Amino acid sequence: MPLATSSSPRLPNQNVQTKLVAAAEQLIFEQGFLKIGVRDIARKAGVYPVEIYRLGLTKTDLLALVAIGLGERQLGRVQEFLHSSPPKGSLLQRVKTYLLFLYGLDIEALPIRSQSAGYGWFWGARYEDDIVSQVVQFLDPIERWIIEEDLSEPRERCMLVWSLYYVGFRAAVVNGKSAQKCLDGIERPLAIALR
Repeated sequence: MPLATSSSPRLPNQNVQTKLVAAAEQLIFEQGFLKIGVRDIARKAGVYPVEIYRLGLTKTDLLALVAIGLGERQLGRVQEFLHSSPPKGSLLQRVKTYLLFLYGLDIEALPIRSQSAGYGWFWGARYEDDIVSQVVQFLDPIERWIIEEDLSEPRERCMLVWSLYYVGFRAAVVNGKSAQKCLDGIERPLAIALR
């Protein structure tokens, strides 16, 4: 019997990982990331805790995988939003409408987004490509609008907008503010970034 190669399918492990990620997401929503442990996640997934370690995962890794899965679902909702009700008006108005929609998505997922913002520093290179790819996809509509307006340095402006977005999101995380309040908190610097 030949040895398995790296290109061999790993369905049993992927199935266990899928169960663990789903369990972690549910527990994070119900109890919060800090109140759950690896054993809780394993129990909820119906596997032994050792399975988590066999996969080379930590609780923080599971949070990363939950956040990446959430990001994929949110990107799907972004596409639906852009297709069904594309933002209109000036560049600033379109960006504000879009960011308001993103704030709404992130506030719906506040237990995950707030913790992933804090623990993202610990994820390292293992998840970085997926995270960066998602950020680029979230910024793509803004970049296209900036290019349409013939503004210089569209990618740099997008990164500035994303930084401002997270400053505004802090209002929801720390103070329980609404999506509109998050946007209100960054409106003036956002206008500067887009002129």
